[in-house]
Amino acid sequence: MKYVWIVMVCLFFGVALADDKKVSTGDAKTDEALVAVQEKRGDVSVCQARLFTVYKVMDQEIEDVAEAFFQLPNLMFLGAVDDGKWTPSMISDSGMLWTYDAAEKIVTKFNRGRIYRETNLEVDAYIPDPLRPFRGVVWETIRLHPSSDKSRYVFEAQLMPNLLSAQLPVALVKTHLTISAKDGLLRTQKVFDTDGNEIVIRRFEDVRLNAKIPDKLFEFVIPSGAHVMDGTGDAVELLKSLSESH
Repeated sequence: MKYVWIVMVCLFFGVALADDKKVSTGDAKTDEALVAVQEKRGDVSVCQARLFTVYKVMDQEIEDVAEAFFQLPNLMFLGAVDDGKWTPSMISDSGMLWTYDAAEKIVTKFNRGRIYRETNLEVDAYIPDPLRPFRGVVWETIRLHPSSDKSRYVFEAQLMPNLLSAQLPVALVKTHLTISAKDGLLRTQKVFDTDGNEIVIRRFEDVRLNAKIPDKLFEFVIPSGAHVMDGTGDAVELLKSLSESH
């Protein structure tokens, strides 16, 4: 019975709600909006989009564009087409997170299972997932923002510790999430520091639901000549230190 309950919570935890208080955000209007979002998304389990990212750090703006593919429950591909072939910058498969710096020919691997067991955090949660818009946030802090725009829902929430925050000179503490009222998928994420400054803005465009994605896209193949590093231990220590100071 215990394991049946855990499975049910996992199924609902994306955005749908049950009577269990652990699933509710504690705010009736927010809970109602989350149920509506889940109903709009329905059985969509795969999507493709173009991900635009802007980092605002120390009076500089750094922009990045990637083609993004997501598949439930936890598969992700970020990359670009190079000479007719997909070149990944990041792949999350069923057990590992892989990052690839093509310029430096450096591959870094992270054992997702070990990191989650030791920190209770997803190592790749700093990358938003349109299919799981509330991962990486503190569930009880999610609150619906009033909006006259009926085409979208806007939510605010506190961020859980993540690796991006560990790499930036400012602490990332809060996020605003804009979700389409038409399909229930995330469109924009804005991340703020303790002073309320926008530090990271991510925007999904050209979103295609239930896109046909070959399974091999989520299988990372180490490029020839690449140097492979294991970042698992460092990620565990960073996330633990962030959690202690959170």
